[in-house]
Amino acid sequence: MKADSAPPMLSLLREHQRALGDALCLSLRARLPMYRAVPDEELRQSARRFVELFIDALHSHSYEQILAVARATLERRVQREVNFDDAVQLTAALRGVFLAFMRPALEKGLEDAVEVLFLAEAIYAELDRVTMRFYVEKLEATHAALVESEERHRSLVELSLDGVAVLRKGRILYVNPTGARMLGAQPDDLAGASLIDRLDPAEREGAGARLFAAEKCRTPVERFEAALVRPDGERIPVEILGTPVPFEGGHAVQIVFRDIADRNQAEKIRELTLLQQQTIWAQEQALRKLSTPLIPLGDGVVVVPLIGAIDEVRAEQLRLVLLDGIIAHDARVAILDVTGVPSVDNWVAEALLGAAKAARLLGVDVIFSGIKPRAAQAFVESGARFHGVVMKATLKDGLACALKGARELQS
Repeated sequence: MKADSAPPMLSLLREHQRALGDALCLSLRARLPMYRAVPDEELRQSARRFVELFIDALHSHSYEQILAVARATLERRVQREVNFDDAVQLTAALRGVFLAFMRPALEKGLEDAVEVLFLAEAIYAELDRVTMRFYVEKLEATHAALVESEERHRSLVELSLDGVAVLRKGRILYVNPTGARMLGAQPDDLAGASLIDRLDPAEREGAGARLFAAEKCRTPVERFEAALVRPDGERIPVEILGTPVPFEGGHAVQIVFRDIADRNQAEKIRELTLLQQQTIWAQEQALRKLSTPLIPLGDGVVVVPLIGAIDEVRAEQLRLVLLDGIIAHDARVAILDVTGVPSVDNWVAEALLGAAKAARLLGVDVIFSGIKPRAAQAFVESGARFHGVVMKATLKDGLACALKGARELQS
């Protein structure tokens, strides 16, 4: 998508860009302690810049710059020996701030809000992929060091805001505090427990096969979704990926599992919005059909009483209703009554005559009734030919003419 064809909602985002950046700054401070030590103005400017890149990506569908910034942020954090989950949390914070801003527009059913939400979800997915790919790359780089120092590995993941666990034959050898909280227990209580048994029963077989294959074949665990079931019965939807690692002298699999409840909620909001739009569209179609009825009178005569203004969509509806009704009722005469049309300008006159011409091609005589002086003038000014079209001042006159013509055709 080019910037000059961007939805109006993106222009609104640009107007509120500064406020979104400030909200992102506050969200980051609330999520991660490390940001509380950053000078306020420095963090605020960084958040505003990130929001600017985010909106640019929405406009252009080009995510390279924002992804490069995210990866560079990770590199800086790792070099300073600080856990690099801030990129994950940056995406989560951005998602939360953006959804809070977009929710009123979605609830109002603004037509381009869903399109912008789709674009934003694509950026979140790209950020997640870059972050998780970086995460796995760094974990793979530290596998050799795990044999010499398990503590170094622990320092990397202890403060992670994603769950991290090391498994052997599906059983937990290590789990970080976040993962233990997601499982509803303390880390020490989970030692030796089966992670497979903590998954939704319907998903255990498939998830177990993936994890056992990764350990046996020494291949990465491709990203998949499942649900953890806590002891109290609460289900936590998670996204899982992993990689084989050496651990305590043997083979194991290290997995990262992320709570995706917020993402699923965003998808539900998007689906609800799409359903609402489909319902509104269906209602509009039903109303248009009701506003252009066709009444068969017998003797090969049908009447289409028009009420209300006629626009381009309704003109097309009129043609379809008229032609379908002629065929369905084997009509020989059709009356288009414009008594209830508030005004007939040149465009409306041309549209009505176009419907009449289409009916004439089917061999049907067409009568216009309810013609007022201004309507008559509009028909004349339209410059259209009236060949085969009869004009009557009232519906009564039109019916009399139609029935007479029908009887003559039958005789």
